[in-house]
Amino acid sequence: MKNLVRIVYGLLGVILNFIIPCSISAQSAQRSNLIFTVNETGNVSVTIKLSFASTQSGSSQPQQKPQLGDQLQLQNSIWAIALPFGYELGKRINSANDVHLAPLSSGKGFVLLSLSKPATLSQTTIEISEMPLLTETPDGKAKFEFDLSYPNMSQSDRELLNSAFAIKEFDVNIVLPKKYDEADVNQRPQFSKKDDTTYFLLFDQAKQGQSQPVWISFPNPIQRRFEIAKLLVTFLVGLFTLAIQYPLLKGKNTWWFVGVFILASVTLGFIAYYGFGLAKRLEFLISVAVIIPNAIYALIASVYLILAKKYQATITGQIRINNASGKYASVKLLHVQNGNSGPVKKTDELREDGRYYFYMWGKKKAEKYQVIATYNSIDCRSAVFQVSRGAKIDVPPIDFEIAVKENPTV
Repeated sequence: MKNLVRIVYGLLGVILNFIIPCSISAQSAQRSNLIFTVNETGNVSVTIKLSFASTQSGSSQPQQKPQLGDQLQLQNSIWAIALPFGYELGKRINSANDVHLAPLSSGKGFVLLSLSKPATLSQTTIEISEMPLLTETPDGKAKFEFDLSYPNMSQSDRELLNSAFAIKEFDVNIVLPKKYDEADVNQRPQFSKKDDTTYFLLFDQAKQGQSQPVWISFPNPIQRRFEIAKLLVTFLVGLFTLAIQYPLLKGKNTWWFVGVFILASVTLGFIAYYGFGLAKRLEFLISVAVIIPNAIYALIASVYLILAKKYQATITGQIRINNASGKYASVKLLHVQNGNSGPVKKTDELREDGRYYFYMWGKKKAEKYQVIATYNSIDCRSAVFQVSRGAKIDVPPIDFEIAVKENPTV
């Protein structure tokens, strides 16, 4: 198929140069534009803006009726388009409905396409969706490189490219994903800047490089995404470690909580200061991400426990079953008011010795409460007691006497 297309191009070349009279328009292309757009994921999309022009030559000979081949040439024109990157395009190409594209050849650093368009069409745009065209420099930067001299083309492809109906010369725009510091962007040859993210290079400037590749390097967007992923994972690891903090905080005195509060505040202050002040703030945050959730939790928990020491009431007691610990009983705390009682807290998680704990924010004025324990569908109640703000109440043990059935003797 490719050889057939090359033969067609060769015949068209003969027609253009020798057979078609001067009254038939000879086509040529104006300078076209390649726009490479790099996104945050590190992929490159390409927009190709092609401009076509036709020139009419004067002739003293009488105009003759065009033959069939001339009519085809007048209705449609076929071009060869060379692109300076090597990648399997597949279904990535989008073009106008009356513009048709097909691959002719490809290799390292180039793709050769055939384009068919109406002869009257003077401009068209082709879009190629995201492709992984970036490479990485030894220092970790992203690099986009191409060569408009197409050094790896075969001789037959190059002969086709040198024909009158081939487009190979482009002015190049490269759009980076964001604004970078000038010191972080390297290039060869020197590009011009259109705006903060767009770098522009004329074909004539690229041609002055003596067939050297054109390249531009900048901070790697793929590396940045990788670093953000590491930051999130490290932060999540820090969240898992929160589980060990609560038991360490319980049972400490108030001054211990004050010390934790001061330490957590200083830690978060340093992280915030250097996190916003350092040039490589992301790398710094990755190194301390595991500390951040722990410091935030310690800060909040210490404030809570300082207040709880002063204002939270603690109600504890023990459940016994036949003078042994009643670990598997269910315990409710009832609020007694005007002769009525209603549950306010419940727990089924007793300690090994059958002890339970209830924590509640007591009011300044004392209120009445009662504990009810349930074991094997049997309820036992404690005496009514009063609870005020910051009180420590030790409820007398609740004893269950459960009869044990004796096995009958045989």
